[in-house]
Amino acid sequence: MILAKYFYFLFSSFLFLRGLRVLFWYFSVKMFLCQSKNKLAGTEIKEIIIFIPLLHEETRLPVLIARFSKIINKFPIVKVVLITTERERTGGCRQAVDTITLVKRIKKDGFFHIHYPFLNKTLAPQINFAVKQIESSVDFKAVQTFFGFYNADSNASPETIHSLLSEIPKNSEVSIFQQSSCFTENYKELSSRLKLVALANAIRQTAWTFFHEIPRYLKNKKSNFSLAHCVTHGLFIRADTFLKLRGFPEDGFGEDLYFGFIARSFGYQIFPIVPLENSASPERIGSLLRQQYTWFWGDLGYFYYWYRVIKRFKKADGINYSILFFQTTLGIIDAFGWLLSGPFFIVFLLTAWYLDVFFLTIFAVYLYFGLVVICSLKIYEGLKPRSLFPKIKKIDKFFVFLFYPVTVLLRSAPAFLTILKDIQLRISKGEYFRPKTE
Repeated sequence: MILAKYFYFLFSSFLFLRGLRVLFWYFSVKMFLCQSKNKLAGTEIKEIIIFIPLLHEETRLPVLIARFSKIINKFPIVKVVLITTERERTGGCRQAVDTITLVKRIKKDGFFHIHYPFLNKTLAPQINFAVKQIESSVDFKAVQTFFGFYNADSNASPETIHSLLSEIPKNSEVSIFQQSSCFTENYKELSSRLKLVALANAIRQTAWTFFHEIPRYLKNKKSNFSLAHCVTHGLFIRADTFLKLRGFPEDGFGEDLYFGFIARSFGYQIFPIVPLENSASPERIGSLLRQQYTWFWGDLGYFYYWYRVIKRFKKADGINYSILFFQTTLGIIDAFGWLLSGPFFIVFLLTAWYLDVFFLTIFAVYLYFGLVVICSLKIYEGLKPRSLFPKIKKIDKFFVFLFYPVTVLLRSAPAFLTILKDIQLRISKGEYFRPKTE
């Protein structure tokens, strides 16, 4: 009985401290994300070149062109480079006409097409090739040019460019800006009663943005030792900085987390911008698991990133070894947290059952997750512009709360498969091709 009391006290204290952290960041993040739109002052930015790598995007292409056409019409300094790849022709075309052919037919002002004529394993070679193709027309040493990076399914809007152009003059020392994302674009499909776990996962991913990703960027504004990262949807980098960092690394399993690690190792600040993007979330459990399996490859590589950075760059290049050490340590801790959160959750529940405090433990778990869900939805409902973020029904909010703990388990499980695949590739000396996810 005494052991049960100690267990429940420790577990509840852990959740209580986690809850205090959620409340602390709730107010800071809400204030940051729900701020009023800044007036656009004069800017010295001459050009923003947005690169979008494509692979089997036949069905998404019309929507992509429509979205970025709105941006180009409002901001003529924006140019969009669509990058197709020869990899598309190796696996067979999903439609009667492939993406490469469709992109060649596009005759719209502001859109350009570059074809990567090789078989790429990740997006990095595809993007770097396109950058080199236009290098002759861009003054990399001038601060007036920014590069932007999005995916084919990115929900980009003119408001993002407005925010970027308003933040650059106020933060002249910052050369990397990152737009984060919610994951409710396909809420209508997720609200089906057969997809409620997928809906809960979409809110969990959104909560991760609110209480992990954005706090890291906000801390990064004050401290060089916070773990901040880059993702290639909504990433904007000044051209000369991109050159100094030697483009996206091509020797890793993914390009964006690795690139952010390098940028932070140089001491570059990654500045968050609003509004948030709103991305689609996997609608099937299988797709959800495949997405987590793919994403964990990035977190799995922190020790490798450290090793490669000290091989590729020297102190004379601008590397800060103290930041490099902290980035590596925090990254490895983060990876273990991802990997072990599910198993620890199961062990805690089994221990609670054995000690006959199972229902009290379940109550504490739902109390904590309920706080996370309520705070996440409160922030979500204040995001602007409202047209980007579907309103979530009250009954769906209840189901999100009900199935939220399940998503913790679904997040951890694929990570073990990632590790097994990594071991297999190392033994067989096989090549890794990043799978396409929803």
